[in-house]
Amino acid sequence: MSEDFSSAAAARVLACFPSVGATVSGEHVARRLGLSRTAVWKQMRALRARGYKIESLGRQGYRLAAVTTAPVPTEVQPRLRTRTLGRELHYLTVTSSTNRDLTRLAEAGAPEGTVVVAECQQAGRGRMTRGWFSPPGGGLYFSVLLRPEIEPARATSLPLIVGLAVARTVERCVPGLRAEVKWPNDILVEGRKICGILCELQAESDRIHHIVAGIGI
Repeated sequence: MSEDFSSAAAARVLACFPSVGATVSGEHVARRLGLSRTAVWKQMRALRARGYKIESLGRQGYRLAAVTTAPVPTEVQPRLRTRTLGRELHYLTVTSSTNRDLTRLAEAGAPEGTVVVAECQQAGRGRMTRGWFSPPGGGLYFSVLLRPEIEPARATSLPLIVGLAVARTVERCVPGLRAEVKWPNDILVEGRKICGILCELQAESDRIHHIVAGIGI
């Protein structure tokens, strides 16, 4: 995995701004969070690198001029209404494959619902070992970790279930648009593919260790 933006410190620094357009002093942030002024400056720099527009105003401190549009934890997690999905979220600017990254996390004991999302994949994968074109700014590429307590044979329907969830979400986000599921793992709009799904399972004969569901929209 490349650099992972999941810093709790960055989120705490961002929370010091009461609203977009607000100004806070570096001293205030340092005192409130128990950080050094240098540490505050580093976190401001990290936030800028993820698309936040933060202006330095000399002795006045910092001004939050605009928030990022990237799916970083500081923007995604406050909006979640889920119990597990996305509660552990890893954001990457560039990676080889979010499925590969999440598989490593799963094998290290990551909890169900962990998500890895990337702006760009350099070695994204589709079914049948096909490549999946994942250019920066061209889509939403993420993987979700599942640990269902079901027999492995029942997991064969998972791509369809994930596909239905994606199709319904797309329709909610774009009123008037109709998304269709093409078995086994494609989402179509007006006959054109807008999403692919790749579910990879690690299991024994009688139990599932984990499933990584990769989604590229």
